[in-house]
Amino acid sequence: MFTLLAMGNTHSYAAPLHDAQVIQVDQRIGHISAWGKSLSDMTAQLAEKAESAGASHYVITSARVGNRTYGTAVIYR
Repeated sequence: MFTLLAMGNTHSYAAPLHDAQVIQVDQRIGHISAWGKSLSDMTAQLAEKAESAGASHYVITSARVGNRTYGTAVIYR
């Protein structure tokens, strides 16, 4: 039996995990990158690429802002 520990400001709580409870782990399915005119444009392009790849969500891992904005992300299913 596993124990889940949640930390609060001043209290800690532990709750047993039962066999019927399933912990879902995100499956990394790849990396994407995009250029944009602005941070919001680049983020929108990353979102579009993630959706096209069948990802349920993505996490931006880098962003560089200059004349053009460049970003990378890890995509998950």
